Amino acid sequence: MHPITNIHGIEYLDIADSPVEAVSIDLPAAGTGDDVLFIELAGWIVGKETPVLGLQIMHGEFVLKRIGLDVDRPDVSGRFPNHHYAGRSGFRANIGLVNLPRTFDITVRAVLPGETDDDSARIRVPVAIIRGVHDNVASTYIPKRQPLVVTALGRSGTTWLMHLLSQHQAITTVSRYPYEVRAGVYWMHMLNILALPGNHAQSTAPDGFEADLFHIGHCPYFHPYYFDQFTPNTKMREYFGRDYVNRLAAFCQESIDRYYDVFDTGISGNETTYFLEKGIGGQVPHLYRNVYQSTKEIILIRDCRDMYCSSQAFNKKRGYASFGRERVKTNEEWVEILQRSYSRIIEGWRSRKNEVCLVRYEDLIMHPRDALAKILAYLAVPHDARAIEKMIKAASKDTPEMKQHRTSGNPKDSIGRWRKQMDPETRRLFEAAFGDLLEEIGYDPNS
Repeated sequence: MHPITNIHGIEYLDIADSPVEAVSIDLPAAGTGDDVLFIELAGWIVGKETPVLGLQIMHGEFVLKRIGLDVDRPDVSGRFPNHHYAGRSGFRANIGLVNLPRTFDITVRAVLPGETDDDSARIRVPVAIIRGVHDNVASTYIPKRQPLVVTALGRSGTTWLMHLLSQHQAITTVSRYPYEVRAGVYWMHMLNILALPGNHAQSTAPDGFEADLFHIGHCPYFHPYYFDQFTPNTKMREYFGRDYVNRLAAFCQESIDRYYDVFDTGISGNETTYFLEKGIGGQVPHLYRNVYQSTKEIILIRDCRDMYCSSQAFNKKRGYASFGRERVKTNEEWVEILQRSYSRIIEGWRSRKNEVCLVRYEDLIMHPRDALAKILAYLAVPHDARAIEKMIKAASKDTPEMKQHRTSGNPKDSIGRWRKQMDPETRRLFEAAFGDLLEEIGYDPNS
């Protein structure tokens, strides 16, 4: 029986010009395997002039866990006698893998004091990368439906695409405007939180949790401190790191199926193949792929300049700011937020290019039959011309909700609207922030 998790390598990064003096990753070791869906991270780290405040465990730009330096290391103190803090420079924590891609890399990043006590002023130094591979979750439940996730940003055409796809007999969704019910994401998030190793600093503490009627986090006993109380602790590690995760996954899958049973109309007498929901990327696509055998994901993109104009118009129509505009004071800051969000979507496409179906809003509007044929072929469901015409005809029946959702006279007018509606200064902001991204996915950044 092969291990569930294998560590391929530990890469130490260049810290010569950083405020970090030295670092050592004692665990995990390269070339080792384990029969659990987490890795034990242990080692030490010393700052040059000030103590390291703690570590951040990163996957891309996502902080998976924060770790304090709370392990005594007299050996390190002896090695660095001029650093009074070296004796308390050790760390140890369990890092869950259920929300990471099967082939993963996680970055260990040191956090040191900045010029002020403000968190944004602190210095963050990547010190090591851990690379490995893990198996899928071995749920005992056989799901009726597989996930179909539409990953996109707001005002990218998700409502129209969801409306179209909901007309296919192989797809079940909560077919009610604005298609924002994400029950599957809820249960995957539940799995993520409950299956990850204990985190006493940021999540549930071992004592007093029952007094909080509004929150339950990582199991506090899935933790090195409690593992150490059992000799040997192998059975405890295997229970939390494998059996417990598998049972949680089975419960979450069954919960999703039972929820969508309510909406499955049973057209043609067959159960549907997929349940359809919106998403915004992040770790959820990895969770789905680690639990289900055939997760499908459509990444829907739109010219970000048109997306910006549509967001502005929709905010004006509703009378309040959203899509990130509510968090900033200027349009320049808003463009920065949009650029970061857009970059995350594109990065998700890059990392999952061979697994996802990329659809452009413009193609969906101008050539809906071709776009639907491409999507349905990707899903391996009936996609003959008759089925596609039936979907388009059913979805084309206008409703007050869909009228309220639109911000242009007709769908074709929504393409290239930025040329008329965007002022020169905002154009320059977009050229600077989005030029390379636009070109990469087939848009002309200059026209």
